[in-house]
Amino acid sequence: MKKIKSRNIVVIIVALIIAGTVAFIVFNSMKAQNNNKAQNANNDEEKLNYEKFVKEEKYLKDFTEDFDGIVVFQNKKYAIIDINQDGKLELIVTANNNAETEWFYNEVYTIKDNAVSRIDSIYSYGEVRYNSSKRELVYTSVKPTEFVTSYEFYKLENDQLKLILTVGKDGGYTDNNGEVLPVIYFTLDENNKQTNINEETEQQLRNDAKELNYQTADNQQ
Repeated sequence: MKKIKSRNIVVIIVALIIAGTVAFIVFNSMKAQNNNKAQNANNDEEKLNYEKFVKEEKYLKDFTEDFDGIVVFQNKKYAIIDINQDGKLELIVTANNNAETEWFYNEVYTIKDNAVSRIDSIYSYGEVRYNSSKRELVYTSVKPTEFVTSYEFYKLENDQLKLILTVGKDGGYTDNNGEVLPVIYFTLDENNKQTNINEETEQQLRNDAKELNYQTADNQQ
């Protein structure tokens, strides 16, 4: 009889443990679902605010102030992404003009106190790109040539764009002394410390950054 009672107690304990584990899993699953619903609702509201901001062309004031009074912008586009993947969406608006079709004017925005707030401006040769695995915006502020390239990698921290890495190439041209400088590929970290790399690594770092999914901002009204 004692053995039977002991077995029954063990069975009851095991059943309670299983029931508690199942309840814990279900609770956490429901909590995660509720958090996802709340996050999705926040993102939907952020998208609406950004789309209204773009439709009303409120970004043009920032473009004009930040880019030397240029007033004619065309090929206006925008992308809404979570740059640092913290659940909060950001807005990037880009444009160029007839005089400099390869150069792009960019404004980056966030939501602060339920309003669209400017983070920074970017003047880039070619469009700003994005590395999703490293959560970095990538662009060049120098026109690439056969001899010199320089690409900048930025992270979003505390609503500020912070330069994390510069990747580039230099050399292959003749200096003032008539000597041909050797070609080097390099990175510069946020403290300006240089590390030499090979050509394959330099290309891979640049190629990991992909085009943003832009939507037209022209004729939105």
